[in-house]
Amino acid sequence: MGRHTSYRVTAKKSVLFSANSQMTADAILATSYVSTARLHALPVAPKASVIVVTYNNDSLLEETLRSLERQTISEFEILILDNNDSIDIADTVSRYAASYIKLKRNFGVNVGRNVGAAYASSEIVIFLDDDAIVPADFVAAHIHAHLHLGIYGLRGKCIPKTKSIYNALAQHYDLGEQIVPFYNNLEGNSSYNRGFLLSIGGFAPKLWGHEGIELTARAVETCGDAGRFIYYPEAVIYHDYADSFRKYFKKVLRHTRNARQLIAESDRLHPFIMGYSKLSLPQPPRLSLPNRIQLRLLRKFTNVLVRLYLKYERYSLRA
Repeated sequence: MGRHTSYRVTAKKSVLFSANSQMTADAILATSYVSTARLHALPVAPKASVIVVTYNNDSLLEETLRSLERQTISEFEILILDNNDSIDIADTVSRYAASYIKLKRNFGVNVGRNVGAAYASSEIVIFLDDDAIVPADFVAAHIHAHLHLGIYGLRGKCIPKTKSIYNALAQHYDLGEQIVPFYNNLEGNSSYNRGFLLSIGGFAPKLWGHEGIELTARAVETCGDAGRFIYYPEAVIYHDYADSFRKYFKKVLRHTRNARQLIAESDRLHPFIMGYSKLSLPQPPRLSLPNRIQLRLLRKFTNVLVRLYLKYERYSLRA
């Protein structure tokens, strides 16, 4: 079955982790998630595994793959987890040095991430959004942090691709230039020690929105050391928060649903998040008065629509 890895963390008390750091493809197929898997073998053992979960996004995925071709190092693997239900991307992926794993249906992004982590051949797993573009040192930056900073996980920095007004709403994208302990609220540019991630069960399958925060809280509870999870500004992606009102509304709706679910199911997350409030993080650039008014109205209008939509949804379920 591969290597056996143990982790010992010294905090308030010692906690021992034991996790099988390799899982075979047959073991994953037995979970009934995977339809087919076409694995790309590297001539050397990879130092990292980049996992991209994609859903009905062919053209932007190809931009992501092209940017991964231009990395400063070559000792990493790419795993594409295909959640598509309306387009076939197998031919697109075949043009790149990447493993292609087709799921039987759209199980959601977090199942895709967990399956990708189980298939990964390296002990550093990097999660990347399927519409992000990365600079040439992206993979090297993630590897450097894991090899030299004694961490189990990190989230990087995001720089918007365009000047869309919606990007001004993503104040969590750029937290400055200092390395600080932080929870993962940028899942599409994050990485973990694979054995540790699998040992705590990976991402929560039913969440999509705030899942990185829930994962960090669970990870810190397990290892007892919040310093093992950081914001690392050297790991950069280029990505837009939203480029249309439709996409922004869907994102707010999804996050609102998940926030309510998390609050209902756990009383630990609010104090966990507030524990980071004392950090001295840079303030986002001050916008012009017209832009501030526009964003304030946009937030209010969207929140009203989300409340109405959720009320209608609850009414429909009772009917």
